Amino acid sequence: MLAQPKSYPVGIINLLNLSPLTFDEFLEAVDSSLYAYYCSIEKEQSLEELFHNRFLDAYHHYLIIGGMPECVMSWIKYKYPAKVLQIQYVRRCT
Repeated sequence: MLAQPKSYPVGIINLLNLSPLTFDEFLEAVDSSLYAYYCSIEKEQSLEELFHNRFLDAYHHYLIIGGMPECVMSWIKYKYPAKVLQIQYVRRCT
Protein backbone atom coordinates (compact mmCIF):
# COMPACT_ATOMS: atom_id res chain seq x y z
CA MET A 1 0.00 0.00 0.00
CA LEU A 2 2.83 2.40 0.82
CA ALA A 3 4.55 1.75 -2.51
CA GLN A 4 1.49 2.74 -4.55
CA PRO A 5 1.23 6.42 -5.49
CA LYS A 6 -1.66 8.27 -3.89
CA SER A 7 -4.41 9.58 -6.12
CA TYR A 8 -5.54 13.16 -5.52
CA PRO A 9 -8.43 15.05 -7.08
CA VAL A 10 -7.69 17.90 -9.45
CA GLY A 11 -7.40 21.31 -7.80
CA ILE A 12 -5.89 22.79 -4.69
CA ILE A 13 -5.39 20.42 -1.77
CA ASN A 14 -4.91 21.60 1.79
CA LEU A 15 -3.63 18.96 4.15
CA LEU A 16 -4.37 19.57 7.81
CA ASN A 17 -2.93 17.72 10.75
CA LEU A 18 -5.21 17.66 13.78
CA SER A 19 -3.84 16.88 17.19
CA PRO A 20 -5.79 16.02 20.31
CA LEU A 21 -6.83 18.96 22.45
CA THR A 22 -4.66 19.70 25.46
CA PHE A 23 -6.32 20.11 28.84
CA ASP A 24 -6.08 23.90 28.46
CA GLU A 25 -7.86 23.78 25.09
CA PHE A 26 -10.43 21.34 26.44
CA LEU A 27 -11.15 23.61 29.40
CA GLU A 28 -11.47 26.64 27.13
CA ALA A 29 -13.97 24.79 24.91
CA VAL A 30 -16.05 23.28 27.70
CA ASP A 31 -16.10 26.00 30.38
CA SER A 32 -14.84 29.41 29.28
CA SER A 33 -15.37 31.08 32.66
CA LEU A 34 -13.37 28.40 34.46
CA TYR A 35 -10.71 28.71 31.76
CA ALA A 36 -10.50 32.48 32.34
CA TYR A 37 -9.94 31.83 36.04
CA TYR A 38 -7.38 29.14 35.17
CA CYS A 39 -5.42 31.68 33.10
CA SER A 40 -5.42 34.18 35.96
CA ILE A 41 -3.94 31.79 38.53
CA GLU A 42 -0.48 32.77 39.73
CA LYS A 43 2.23 30.22 40.48
CA GLU A 44 2.10 29.03 44.11
CA GLN A 45 -1.38 30.55 44.51
CA SER A 46 -3.73 28.47 46.63
CA LEU A 47 -7.14 27.65 45.19
CA GLU A 48 -10.46 27.85 46.88
CA GLU A 49 -12.01 24.43 47.38
CA LEU A 50 -14.89 25.28 45.04
CA PHE A 51 -12.52 25.97 42.13
CA HIS A 52 -10.29 23.06 43.03
CA ASN A 53 -13.28 20.71 42.78
CA ARG A 54 -14.40 22.25 39.49
CA PHE A 55 -10.91 21.76 38.06
CA LEU A 56 -10.87 18.15 39.25
CA ASP A 57 -14.26 17.50 37.64
CA ALA A 58 -13.08 19.07 34.38
CA TYR A 59 -9.88 17.02 34.49
CA HIS A 60 -11.81 13.79 35.09
CA HIS A 61 -14.06 14.61 32.13
CA TYR A 62 -10.94 15.27 30.04
CA LEU A 63 -9.49 11.90 31.00
CA ILE A 64 -12.68 10.11 30.00
CA ILE A 65 -13.57 12.13 26.90
CA GLY A 66 -10.02 12.65 25.73
CA GLY A 67 -8.86 15.33 23.38
CA MET A 68 -10.45 14.09 20.17
CA PRO A 69 -12.18 17.19 18.77
CA GLU A 70 -15.27 15.26 17.66
CA CYS A 71 -15.72 13.79 21.14
CA VAL A 72 -15.30 17.19 22.78
CA MET A 73 -17.88 18.72 20.44
CA SER A 74 -20.30 15.92 21.25
CA TRP A 75 -19.75 16.46 24.98
CA ILE A 76 -20.36 20.20 24.66
CA LYS A 77 -23.53 19.67 22.62
CA TYR A 78 -25.14 16.72 24.43
CA LYS A 79 -23.30 16.14 27.76
CA TYR A 80 -24.10 12.47 27.18
CA PRO A 81 -21.25 10.00 27.86
CA ALA A 82 -22.76 7.23 25.71
CA LYS A 83 -22.51 9.41 22.57
CA VAL A 84 -18.86 10.14 23.32
CA LEU A 85 -18.19 6.44 23.89
CA GLN A 86 -19.85 5.60 20.58
CA ILE A 87 -17.63 8.08 18.73
CA GLN A 88 -14.53 6.72 20.48
CA TYR A 89 -15.47 3.16 19.62
CA VAL A 90 -16.23 3.89 15.97
CA ARG A 91 -12.99 5.84 15.48
CA ARG A 92 -10.93 3.14 17.21
CA CYS A 93 -12.34 0.40 14.98
CA THR A 94 -11.88 2.22 11.68
